[in-house]
Amino acid sequence: MNFMRDYHLLWRIHIDKSEVFLVRDEAICERAARLYDQVEYSSAAPPNHTAFNPVVVVAMGPLYLVDDRRPRRLDEWMVELYDRNWTFLGNYGRSRD
Repeated sequence: MNFMRDYHLLWRIHIDKSEVFLVRDEAICERAARLYDQVEYSSAAPPNHTAFNPVVVVAMGPLYLVDDRRPRRLDEWMVELYDRNWTFLGNYGRSRD
């Protein structure tokens, strides 16, 4: 996460512990799942696509951290970072390549 913090200047954002929590709002979680699925499809999901991968959304001050809830595979995983307007800020993880 140090690389992400430095790359996206996240070190400038002060986040108090009280601002870090698991998001349980269904609309926010569905929005996060739709965006996370773009990783699976490398673009927008097909229009009739409704079977989104389950995700965990953690609010961290002005940011959302989105991770896949499926069991993590050792060879491939990804965590995505968004601001509260759902602007993609970056990701970190491990890919097969």
